[in-house]
Amino acid sequence: MPIVEDEPIPTPNADTLVYALPTPPPVQASFEALLASNPDTVGFLEIEEMLSLPVVQRENDNDYYLNHTFDGDEALEGALFMDGLNRLVPEDDCLIVYGHNMKNKTMFGRLSSFGDVTWLRQHSIVHFDTLYENRSYVPFAAFSASTTPGNRRYFDVRQFIFDEVEFDKFVLKLQSRSTLRIPVDVRYGDHLLLLVTCDYTTDAGRFILALRQLRPDETDAGMWARVVEAEAK
Repeated sequence: MPIVEDEPIPTPNADTLVYALPTPPPVQASFEALLASNPDTVGFLEIEEMLSLPVVQRENDNDYYLNHTFDGDEALEGALFMDGLNRLVPEDDCLIVYGHNMKNKTMFGRLSSFGDVTWLRQHSIVHFDTLYENRSYVPFAAFSASTTPGNRRYFDVRQFIFDEVEFDKFVLKLQSRSTLRIPVDVRYGDHLLLLVTCDYTTDAGRFILALRQLRPDETDAGMWARVVEAEAK
């Protein structure tokens, strides 16, 4: 009977490719209660005088929370949810959060207020905390668009990861479509957040608010002072 000898695993060298799955950072303690109520929780969105609500996500599924609340009940208002293709670990360059444009002004029923320069100047900081980090964001574009290809107002909002050239082009498209001129610069490496709801002024319409995360050397007050200079185009 032949003798079988185990061969040792080769020692890695400079040419060895090592693949490792990213390890999620610790979940913030502030999310423990929300996760216990709904394990689909991925964040919490707060806009002063507008909303303060958890954000959920089902992987590759943008349908369930259109008509299910955070608690899992069937309801027209649904829940605020992050795009099913988005990833927090490793994090995409652009996160997208959807919500219904409710007539009673709940959910994203007042999001289009950011198309008004007076409202924007008074509400220039948005807080979106994820499971892993608390963040402040500042708007840099706001506009209505269509999701119907071929429509003159068509805009492809579902873009998540970019190289530098793609990022710059995407930001330029957002800013060029904006109905407001907002003096906030955006550069490659910034984390983007898009808040999206229905808009009834065009076919398959959407109102889109584009924001970027504040950088380490920026403050809420400092960015607020900058957005005060925004004006309608």
